[in-house]
Amino acid sequence: MSVLRRLGVLRQPVSESAWAEPPGFGYSLAWRWETEATSECVEPGSSSRPLNSGELAAAIGRIWKKQAAPGSRCALSGFEATFRPQAVYLFWKELRLYKTHQEEASKPIGRYPIPYKKDLPFDIVELMEETEKKTGFLPNVFKVLSYRPLEFRAFFAYYNAIYNKKTGHLSRADKELIILVTSIANRCPYNVVAHSALHRVYSKNPVLSDQVCVDWRKSDLPAREKAMLEFALAISQADDITDDHFKKLEVHGFDREDAWDIAAISAFFAMSNRLAHFVNLVPNKEFYLIGRTSNVKDSRSEPAAPKV
Repeated sequence: MSVLRRLGVLRQPVSESAWAEPPGFGYSLAWRWETEATSECVEPGSSSRPLNSGELAAAIGRIWKKQAAPGSRCALSGFEATFRPQAVYLFWKELRLYKTHQEEASKPIGRYPIPYKKDLPFDIVELMEETEKKTGFLPNVFKVLSYRPLEFRAFFAYYNAIYNKKTGHLSRADKELIILVTSIANRCPYNVVAHSALHRVYSKNPVLSDQVCVDWRKSDLPAREKAMLEFALAISQADDITDDHFKKLEVHGFDREDAWDIAAISAFFAMSNRLAHFVNLVPNKEFYLIGRTSNVKDSRSEPAAPKV
């Protein structure tokens, strides 16, 4: 019982294949164990009453063994769910707080408080867990933006639309290069550290990435990439855009749709740079080693943003 941390009712159907349960039967709850919680488990037709810890443990045990009667309900810490076989699924999971006691005692990662995982909407927790599973750690931008869930969803929805699109001539290395160089110009430590790491991964050239961080104009980048970056910086710095900008891109194989893609990424991360600067967003230490050694799990794909 000591590992039962959270009660949260899933508000959407869950496929049977998503859980390690025999098909066709289950319940969809994760439990939170708190000594001060009021708890009750009521069989159909009986009156409700608080349960002591032993009775609660036995009730949860019956549910786990699929012995709870259909239609029975169980409440804990103010939440309640009705158990219906074949409609809901039970899963056991120890959920950690995104803000841990160690983090509370260490240097803050931003100016605003980091919400506890138990207080976040399910879709945001789901995206965070997916990201942490893929990368081996949770980038601090997820933690900081979760302070405002609506803006979290909007941020990652647009990021997903411009970054993970399948059309156009920009590779992921190109996109990371745009983000990196515009973030350097905007003096954004978080995005410089995070996206130099991702550029090392996608370019498979950590030396070139370091050259870009020092001075991209003097780096070994091909003329194509340098033309792309000149245009990206013009967008990020709000220069006057003329037909000459498009002509220079066309010389290196970029069409008008590519120009829009470059502009969208540059503009979005100009906003991201300023927001990160405002909240004093601190980069994860893991980023510094990504793409340099095999000790840190490299991220080679980005998770889809949550649906809004």
